[in-house]
Formats: sequence, C-alpha cells, structure tokens
Amino acid sequence: MKNTHYIAYIEQDEDGVFIGSIPSVPSCHAQGNTEEE
Repeated sequence: MKNTHYIAYIEQDEDGVFIGSIPSVPSCHAQGNTEEE
C-alpha cells in the first residue's frame, strides 16, 4: 500500500468554530466546535 501525505489547514473563525480543509483534495473540508470534531 502506498503512503500519501496531505497538508491540512485548521483555522478558528471569529465565532470560535474550527474549519479544516485539505486544499489539494477538492471539496475536502469540515467544521466543528472543537478541533477533535
């Protein structure tokens, strides 16, 4: 099995919500109230 590495960005907006994305994967994003979500 081939290992692949991606760079993920996690930011917190002004309301305290965390938003994560992987720019190299189209439409790959998520949000949650904590980083663990």
